[in-house]
Order: sequence, then structure tokens, then C-alpha cells
Amino acid sequence: MRRLSGLVLLVVVLFGLEACHRARESAPVDSPVVQANPDTLPGEYSGDREWSLARDRWFKETYGPCMKSAGLRMSCGGCASIYIKFVFTTNEDGRIISMEKYKENVCGAPPTAELERCMTAPYQGRVFSKLRSRKFRATLGTGLSC
Repeated sequence: MRRLSGLVLLVVVLFGLEACHRARESAPVDSPVVQANPDTLPGEYSGDREWSLARDRWFKETYGPCMKSAGLRMSCGGCASIYIKFVFTTNEDGRIISMEKYKENVCGAPPTAELERCMTAPYQGRVFSKLRSRKFRATLGTGLSC
């Protein structure tokens, strides 16, 4: 009887370990696991105060001047969208180590290299202490809902 109880306990423990392993393999999209499809990655961390402040500052201090230097102006009759979508990757310190562009729309065309540099410069090497070892989507720019 004791031997049977030990065997049952062993089976229960093994099933528990298997369940933990499967849970770890199917990590939620908010995990730092590298994923190929940008649409499966989490969106911007709007709940993170540091990210939200940086994004607000970017809109106030960078977006307008970049548009002006590129000679771009948004309007419903002409250019309704100016944005570039990226997959941001941070290292274990929270430093942005890469920004991979996966979608863009600058008045129906791709952005110039100069415009892209202007828009991404504030994020190059920036540290977000709460976003360590992450991979997430972010949109730099906006569009009008005409």
C-alpha cells in the first residue's frame, strides 16, 4: 500500500511539473519572449508612467519639429497619416537596443531616412527601468480619423 501511495505521489508531482513547463512555454504576450509576428507582441506600455511621460514628451517636442523639417502637414484632404510602427527591444537594464520598423505610412509613402532618424532619435539607447528584457510594439506618429 505504501509503495502504491508513493507511486501516486510521484505521478502527481510529474504532472504538476509538466503543467508548469507548458505554462512557461506558452508565455503570455507580455513576456520578454522573442516572437516573429509583431501583431502577437504587446502594444505600448500605456500603464507604465515612465513610458507614458516619454511618449507625451516625444509628441510635444519631437513630432511637430520632425514634420516641419520634412515639410509635412497632416490634413483630411491630403496627408491623413504620418507614422512608423516599430518593435522595440530592451535589454536586461531596460535600455532600448533595437527598433525594428514593421509598418509605415507617411502620406501614403515610406518615410525618408532623415525623417525616420528624426523620429527615432529620442529613443535611441533610452532606458526604461520597468521595461527590462521586453519586446513590444510602438507607433511613432499618428493619423487623422477623417
